[in-house]
Formats: sequence, C-alpha cells, structure tokens
Amino acid sequence: MLAQVFRTRLAIVACIVAATSIGLPADLVANDREAADREATDREIAEAGIAGLFPRSIAAFAKCDDLGNAVQIVLNHPLRNRIEALPAYQAATASAGYANAKLAIAGFENTMQMSLPEALDRLSDRGIGIGVEPSGGVGLVMQSSDVAAMEKFRNLLLAFLPKKDGDISAEQKTYRGVPVYLLKDLILVQVDGTLLICNQRDLGKVIIDRMLEPDDNSLAQAPNYLASCAELAPAESQAAESLAAESQAAADDRPVTPQNARLISAYVDLQAAGKLGWANDALKEKQDDFGAEVIFGGVLSNLRQTSRLSLSLDLSPSDIRLRLASPHQRDWEPPREYYFGEASAAAVAPPLIELNDRLFALSTHRDLSQLWLRSGDLLSDAAVDGLAKADSQLSTFFSGKDFGEDILGSLNSGIQIVGRVADPSEQLPRPAIQLPEFAMQFRLKDPAETQREFRRVFQSFIGFLNVVGAMNGNPQMDLGMETVKGSSGVAQLVTSSFVAGEDERESTAAPIQFNFSPTLGFAGDVMVLSSTTDLAKDLVAMTHPSASQKNDLGASQRNDPNTVLGINASASQTILKANQDQLIASNMLSKGQTRDEAAAEIGLLLEGVGLLKDFRVDLRFDDQRMVLSADLGVQP
Repeated sequence: MLAQVFRTRLAIVACIVAATSIGLPADLVANDREAADREATDREIAEAGIAGLFPRSIAAFAKCDDLGNAVQIVLNHPLRNRIEALPAYQAATASAGYANAKLAIAGFENTMQMSLPEALDRLSDRGIGIGVEPSGGVGLVMQSSDVAAMEKFRNLLLAFLPKKDGDISAEQKTYRGVPVYLLKDLILVQVDGTLLICNQRDLGKVIIDRMLEPDDNSLAQAPNYLASCAELAPAESQAAESLAAESQAAADDRPVTPQNARLISAYVDLQAAGKLGWANDALKEKQDDFGAEVIFGGVLSNLRQTSRLSLSLDLSPSDIRLRLASPHQRDWEPPREYYFGEASAAAVAPPLIELNDRLFALSTHRDLSQLWLRSGDLLSDAAVDGLAKADSQLSTFFSGKDFGEDILGSLNSGIQIVGRVADPSEQLPRPAIQLPEFAMQFRLKDPAETQREFRRVFQSFIGFLNVVGAMNGNPQMDLGMETVKGSSGVAQLVTSSFVAGEDERESTAAPIQFNFSPTLGFAGDVMVLSSTTDLAKDLVAMTHPSASQKNDLGASQRNDPNTVLGINASASQTILKANQDQLIASNMLSKGQTRDEAAAEIGLLLEGVGLLKDFRVDLRFDDQRMVLSADLGVQP
C-alpha cells in the first residue's frame, strides 16, 4: 500500500516537473533556439565573408578586410612628422575648412564615444564591401562585431543623408521583419552588426535575404571570384615577414605595429562589366593610336578575351603596392606576337640600364618590325592611313628601303630607354631651362650591314634640321665623329651640337636647344641614339661584349618581365629644383598667381616628391596569367 502511494506521488511530481519544463519556460526555450539560429547564421556569414552577401551577377566587387591596420600604418608612419612640418600642411590646418572638418570629426567621435581611428576599426572589423550590378545597382555593406556601435553609426547616417522631398526623417518600411529606411536615392538597412546602403530596391532585397539566410549561390561561391581570391593571396614571404615582426614586438613587450595591410581587394567580371559599357573604346579589337598600341596593345588584347580582372592594393611603412592580375593563354596572343613573342621564344625585356643620377629607365620587348608590317590587323583604318604616309616619307629618307621590313627588321626586339640628370655646371652656353639627358638603346641583328645605313640617315637628318632651323632663325648644328674605348672595344660616335652665336657663348640663360647634342653611337651590336654626346659616350663605354648573350630571348624564362619601368624620385626632385624659377614663372602666367602663391605651390610639389623614394612598374605574362605590378616606395 505504501509502495503504491509512493509511486503515485512520484508520478505526480514527475508530471509537475514535465509540465513546468514544457509549459512555463516555453518562451525561454524558443528564445534560446532563435539565438542559436542567429548565431549559426552569423557564423555562416562570417565564413562566406562579405562577398557572401552579394549575388553572383555582380559585375565588380571591392572589399577591405583590414581598414583598421591600414589606418594605423598611416597614422604611425615615419613620414608623419615630416608631413606635419610642411608649411602647406600647417597652412591647411589653420584654414576655416580644416576647423570645420575638425569640428565634424569631434561631433562624430562624441556620438560614437570613441576616436575616429577606433571607430573606423570597430565599424569595419568584419569587412567593408561594395558591389556593382550590370544594371547599375550599387550596394555598400559594412560589417561590425559591435552591434551598438553600428546602430549609432546608422543613426548618424539617417540624420545627415539627404531625405526624400526634403522630409525631416527617412521613410520607414519593413521587409521580412527588418526596418528599411528610404532616403532620397538610397535605402538603408541594418541587421545586427551589418549595415547596407543601396541605390536599387531589387539589389537591396537580394542582399537583405542573404543577411537573414545565407545560401550557396552568392558571389563567394562563384568560380571566377574564388579564382580571383587565389590570385590575390599575399605572398608567403610577405606573410612570414609580418608574422615575424609581430612576434618580435610581442617578445620585446612593445606595441605591435602592423607591417602590411591589404587596403583593397577587387574583382571584375569582364563579361558582365561589358554590359555597363566600361572601357568599350579601349577594348576595341583595333586601336586608333599607334602609341597606345605599342604600350598597351598586349594588355588590352588579353582583357578582351579573359573572363576576369583582379586587383589588390597593399600598404606598408615602406611602400604602396598595386597588383593587377588576369588569366592568360598562349592561343589568345595572335595577331600580337610582336608584344608576346613567338611560340619558340619568350617576350622578355632586357635588364634596366644602370647609371649614376638615373632619372628613369624603361626596358621592354616589342618587335617593332612585326607591329609595323601587321598594322592592318592591329590598327584602325585612320591609323593605318597615317602609317602609310609616314612609311612613304621614311622610305625616302632610307634611300627607298622598306622601313618596316628593312630598317625596323634590322633591330632586335629588346628596347631600352634611359634618362638621367644632366650636370650643366661646366656647360657654356647653359640653357635657362635644364632638361634631363635621355637615350634609346637597340641591338642590331647584323651590325656590319646596318651601321653604315643608320649613320648616313642620322647625318642626313641633322642636315635637314639645319635647313629648317635656318628658315626659322634657329641655331645651326655642327656634325662630328669621335671614337671611345669601351668594354666591347672601340665605339664610334656620330656627334652633333648647336653652334652658339658670339653673344651666347658665355650665356647662363641660353635657349632650350642647348640642352641637346644629338648623338648616334655604335659599340659591337649595340646602337645608341642619345639626346647628348656625354650620355652616348657613357652608354657605349659600359657595353659588355657578352651583353647580347645575356639578352638572348630564346634562353629567357617566359615569366620574366615583358616590360619594366623604374623612376627615381630624388633625381626627379633635382630636375624640378633646377627649374624652380621657370616653374614659378609659368604658374604666375598660366594661373594668374602672385609670386608667393606660385612659389608655395611649387614648393609643395618639391616637398611631396621629396617624400617619395622610387616607382617601379613590372608587366609579366606566362602560360596561365598576366600580372601588372606597380610599387611606389616612400622615404623611410
């Protein structure tokens, strides 16, 4: 009996406990499940990245995952003190515009209750992304782990962004339980720590859907986008250097200063972008400009046929690096073999020419003969007509020889151009405007056969300039011959120089022509065409007999540079300083400035150039990709 009563009471207790667990806290259980679902959604969004919120149809997408570090690199850069000491900077900080900006920043920081750098880091710690649809729709998404901070930022935007028809507040709608704010030309939506600003409702709905429920059909899963991310992955050495620097800082118990920051990663679906009309003129099959074809023909040809273009912009305390990459295939190259090289040889640039006080150096592979002869396949009808007229005139100059086949065909495809700062200290007459020296260097396929022809044409050209100069009252040029001992033996020079009048021989403000003493030089298989005799002498003297073997294109690797450009900032500053008075006078005339205003503007230009170190551009092709890199070095 007692056992039966005990069992009955135990059953009652069990029912009460069951009822309590099922009935009374049902809302709490539902809330826990909803929180778990939201957490799972947030995890999926984080794994897909900000690209997971955009549709696959996006034509162009750019993101920044490391804005906080990029800001720290700028704020803590060694150049900051030098920039703040510039008179132009101090003048800017004393202006009314700067005061208004400072007041606006103070208001922003007061509302956000944190400094501007901290707010930028907090609001973007999960990324910023912007996508453009072929229809013209644009969506900007910011993701933050701090929901409260994002709410404050949203309220700031609602207060300051233009409203519809001048209304005081934004019109509010609801989509899938989410508040949607309608502004003049935009919609604004916040879901937890994610903020969306969009100019089209259809695109906005697609992004909001993924903010609420991620799926596998987003941009983050698109094969082209995934391949683009792989192309832009930081180099292992760069990642290792950053990790080592951070580890050393931690070991020294000092603040960790970021060594590298990826400011921008961008992706363009070129087929979709074509619907927006981007660069349609540039990507035409035939170019209107011969110079543009020489410089960009291969790049534009590649972009016409590839499916995507990837871009990255990296910051570090020492430089700013831009990198463009796209797929490339050998069967895309015809009819531009002049740019890419034949199948049996790589289109590789010769090494850059090294000189003291070098201002710039360019080295590239271009088979100019092939370009000239196949111009009908590469250039528009108008451009081909212009070349035909030039060809007729040049053939006359070269005694009836075909310019494309006989003259350009005698040159190898490696072209080198160099410029350096001239030293006018002992030169009289000295030109008032001082220009750098520059030269082009080629290698001849058959020096014994062609040197005489080029020498004769150069002398004829100087004679022609004398005739034209005499008609216009310009100084005449005197021709000469010199020999120079160099690494490859005795070099021959055909020189020319302007003849100064009696009143100009001691002048320090001579006409600009006296910057030039055009010279043609030969050393072995090397031919130099220089703006001055001094530069020509230095180039032929440094020519090495084995140089042509080093530049054998057949022995080069296809992933070596096709084109390389290097610019020295300190040499550029030297040239600008030498012509500072002329630049100031030019500003006064062209802009109507006072001398003090013009001097301040030119001084700022000089100071700005002085903050830089060098600039390098590198273009490479291999059997799988094209990569264009640009590196701007800054002074340490």
